[in-house]
Amino acid sequence: MNFIEEIKKNNDCSLEEAVRVALKRVTGAYVILLLDEDNPDTIIAARKGSPLVIGVGKGEHF
Repeated sequence: MNFIEEIKKNNDCSLEEAVRVALKRVTGAYVILLLDEDNPDTIIAARKGSPLVIGVGKGEHF
């Protein structure tokens, strides 16, 4: 089990809330993207200090 999954399970909260709780404990610059198995059409993204670019093009994803 990873850190965010553990927070979600122990606090009986949504994935979004678990990410918020986890990121309060992270230091330094970061970019994180999560895909939720229960909601495959949802991407959760967060950044601190680093640029974040998400895009879909013809035959590409970045």
